Amino acid sequence: MAGDHVLTMRNVPKADGRFGGSAAKTRFLVVPDGAKEPLASHEVGRKSWFDGLRDAFPPDAQGGRSGHLLAYVHGYNNSPRNVLDRHRLLVRALRKAGWDGVLLSFDWPSEGTTIQYMEDRREVRGVAERLVTDLILPFVKYRESDCDVNVSLIAHSMGGYLVREAFLDADDTRVIAESNWSIGQVVFVGADVSSSCFRVGTRDSRCFERHCARFTNYFTPQDAALKVSNMKRMGLAPRVGRVGLPNESTSRFVDVDCARRFVKIDERSWKDQGGFGEFSHSWYFGDAVFAQDLAYTLLGDIDRNYIPTRVRRSDDDLELIPAA
Repeated sequence: MAGDHVLTMRNVPKADGRFGGSAAKTRFLVVPDGAKEPLASHEVGRKSWFDGLRDAFPPDAQGGRSGHLLAYVHGYNNSPRNVLDRHRLLVRALRKAGWDGVLLSFDWPSEGTTIQYMEDRREVRGVAERLVTDLILPFVKYRESDCDVNVSLIAHSMGGYLVREAFLDADDTRVIAESNWSIGQVVFVGADVSSSCFRVGTRDSRCFERHCARFTNYFTPQDAALKVSNMKRMGLAPRVGRVGLPNESTSRFVDVDCARRFVKIDERSWKDQGGFGEFSHSWYFGDAVFAQDLAYTLLGDIDRNYIPTRVRRSDDDLELIPAA
């Protein structure tokens, strides 16, 4: 099924079919290539949506299907059009980097004002479980049949908080917990989650260890959107997207320091390539080096310590190479 696959939980407040900023039922969209934004008219049936994703993976001689599926979870203050634009930007960048998988977007409602920031965090808790029930679990069932798809997640900003809440809620729900679900990679990019959550032995750490094969955290110390002094963030602990993982994190979690790469990027050129949003927080999307590193990570063919877009510092930490 041609088009961009989007799973959305936004309401449709007006007759024009445009999505709003409040939570509603889950809708499965296939957005035509020429469309500027997702609309209610792009909705298809749940089965048709999943079948369309499955059919994007060509069958082998025995009729089975395999490949890589990546679900993008956006952050705070993203309109449906923003989500679609970044979806397409990510597809182009990963294609150029040699990744041949399929991307879908998980679109949750966010209002997008400073005053509503904490309200949006509460909104996240209300829709988080659907990331597992409406997306991950159906692909677990596909893997049990003839579609051995490797499902991964990439979450930006508050999208990381949504993924965290989804994983924790799933473990608290008996029916979901008993399904014994897991995915391949979880990738956090500028994630709006407390760094301390990922200390060895915490509930969060154990939960991610149970449900993903690898966890990769890209962080930028210069990320102005995640600084504690930001007015809308007052009182929040240092975020993993700005300070990285704690020293006491499990060996299955990987930190990639992007500080030196960030300072080499020209903001005007980045915007010309389709980048948008707060530069220090969103520069990853549109940068070729980040896209190449992400492609290597998702494919999983190279050990994390030998990915060629990374260097190892004297303190043994990994960082993204400063220049292409």
